[in-house]
Amino acid sequence: MKRDEPMSEEVVDDLELNRNEKQLSLPILKYVKTSQQQNGLKHGDYKRYSQYCARRIKRLRKALKLQQGDRRHFKKKDITAEMLKDERYLHLVLVDAERAWAYATDLKEESKNEPRKGHHVIKRLGKAVERSEHLEELCQSSSVDARSKLESQAYVNWLRGMYYFEREKFREAQEFLIRAKTFYENLTSILPYDESPLYAQKAEELIPLLRFCVFNLGEKSAREIISSEGEIGNLDELIAQARREEAANIVEITWRGRSVPVRQEKVRLTILACQDIETKMEGATSTEDKIELIDSLLMNIRDSYMLLREEMAANPALQRKDDGPVSPVLYLLSYLNYLRISKTIEKTFLSLDGLKNSMTGQDSDGKRVGKPQDLIRMYELILQNLGELRNLEGIEGDHEFKRQIEGDELGMKFIRLYYIGVTLEQMKRWREALAIYEKADNYGRELEPYSRFLSSRVAKEVDHVAEQIKSSKFRIHAESILQTDVPVQEMKDLTIKDRLPLSDRLDDYVEEGLVKAGSPRVINMPPSMEPAPCKPLFFDVALNHVKFPDLEDKIEPVRGGISGVVKSMLNWRRK
Repeated sequence: MKRDEPMSEEVVDDLELNRNEKQLSLPILKYVKTSQQQNGLKHGDYKRYSQYCARRIKRLRKALKLQQGDRRHFKKKDITAEMLKDERYLHLVLVDAERAWAYATDLKEESKNEPRKGHHVIKRLGKAVERSEHLEELCQSSSVDARSKLESQAYVNWLRGMYYFEREKFREAQEFLIRAKTFYENLTSILPYDESPLYAQKAEELIPLLRFCVFNLGEKSAREIISSEGEIGNLDELIAQARREEAANIVEITWRGRSVPVRQEKVRLTILACQDIETKMEGATSTEDKIELIDSLLMNIRDSYMLLREEMAANPALQRKDDGPVSPVLYLLSYLNYLRISKTIEKTFLSLDGLKNSMTGQDSDGKRVGKPQDLIRMYELILQNLGELRNLEGIEGDHEFKRQIEGDELGMKFIRLYYIGVTLEQMKRWREALAIYEKADNYGRELEPYSRFLSSRVAKEVDHVAEQIKSSKFRIHAESILQTDVPVQEMKDLTIKDRLPLSDRLDDYVEEGLVKAGSPRVINMPPSMEPAPCKPLFFDVALNHVKFPDLEDKIEPVRGGISGVVKSMLNWRRK
C-alpha cells in the first residue's frame, strides 16, 4: 500500500488484531460523538447514521470472524466476557445499541404524521436499552478499565431514561436521567482538559429533560426521587480507580517552565524519539545517516502534529483561547512546532558542515564542490526558521526565549555577511567585500549583549567567523595593493595611434589591417563641433540725423468748408 493512500476500515480492523494484550478501554461518549458527527447527525440525518451503524456492524463481524450464518441460514452468536481479547467486541455491541437508538429517533420524526409508528419507536428504544445493558455487563469484566465501566453505566442509564421518557413514565425517567447526569459529572472531574468539555456538555443536555419530568411529576414528587436516589453502588470506588488509571496513562512534558499532559500514544512516542535522537546520531558514521535519522523524526513529528489538529477540529472546546495562558493542547502543538523547527535547523547545520568540508577538499569524494553562495542560501533558510519560532503560541511572555531567538538571528546575519564578503572577495571586488566586512563588524558589536543567550552552535560559529573577518580585512588591503601593479604595466604596453578617420583623409590611401578586420575608422562619432555662419542683423542708425525738405508748396490748398478752415488753422500753427 502506498504511504499517501488512505486505509479502508477493513484494513484498519485487520491491523488492530495485532495489538498486544492489555486492559481494554472504550471511551463510549467520545467514540459515539465522533461517529455521529461524521455520519449524518451533524445535519440531523438519523437515517444515514442508522445505515452507517448497520454497515459498521457487518464489517466488525467480518473482521472478528463472528458472522451469524449466511443468507439462507442464521445462527446467532452472542459476545461473552470470555471473548474480550479485543476492543472491537465492545465496539460491536455499542454500535448495535446506537443503530437501534438512531432508528427509533428517525421513526419518531415520522410518527408525528403517522401515530402508529410511535409503538415501533418504543420497541426500538427497548432494543437499544437491551444492547446497552449487555455492554454494561461486558464492561464489568476485569479486562476492562474503570473509565469504561463508568461510561457504560452512564450510557445505559441515559438510554433507560430516554426509554421511559418516551413512554411518559416520568418518575422512572427522572431517576435514570439523574443517575446518568451524576456519572457524566464525575467523569468530567476525572478526565483531562481536552476531553472533559464533551462530558460536561452531555450532562447539561440532560437538564431540560429533567425539568420536563419535574413539571409533570410536581415539585414534591421530584424531591422525593432525588432524595431517595441515594448512593449509586460502588461509584466512589470506580471514580478512585479511574483516577489512578488516568494518572498512569498521562505523561507530562515540561517546556519553558510549564508542564502539559500528553495522552496520545503516538505523540508520547514522538517526544521520546526526540529525546533519544542524540544517542542514535552519535552512533551514525556519516552525515547522510544523521540527516536520514532527522528526516524520519521530522515525519513522525508532522504526523503527531496532524493528529492533534484533527482532535482539535473534532472538539471545538479545545480551540478556545482565554486571556490567560493558552490551553494545554495548543501549548503541546507549540512544543511540537518547536521540535520540528529546531530539528530542521539541526539538519541544515549538518548540510552546512558537509558543504564546508567539500569547499576545503576534506570530504569531496567526487561530489560537487560547495561554493560560498550555497552557504549563504542555507543561512537564509535558518533565518526563516528562527522567524517561525517567534510566532509560537504560549511563549508571548517568555522574554528569555525571545532574547535567545534574537541573538541567534543576529548571529546568523553576522555569519551570512561573512560569506557574502567571501563571495565578493573571490570576484576581486575589494571595495564591496571590505564594506560587507565592516557591516559584519557592526553586527558583531550588536551581538555582545546577547552573548549569554546564544545557542552553543551559533556561539561557536560566531567566534570562528569573527577571527576570519579580522584576517580577511588585512588580506583585502594587501591584495588590493598588489593588484594595482598589473593595470599600470598594462597601461605602459598600450600604444596610442593618432589616426585620422577616413572622412578626413579621402585623398590619401593607406593600407590598414583594421579595414580587413572589419572595424575601420570611417568617421568620428559623434562628429566634432565646427563654427557655422549666421544671418547678419541690420540697424538703421542714420534716420534720426536726416533732415527732410519742406514740401508745403507742393501741396494743393483746400478750398471751402469747415475742413478748409481747420486745415488753414493747422498751417498757421505750424508757422
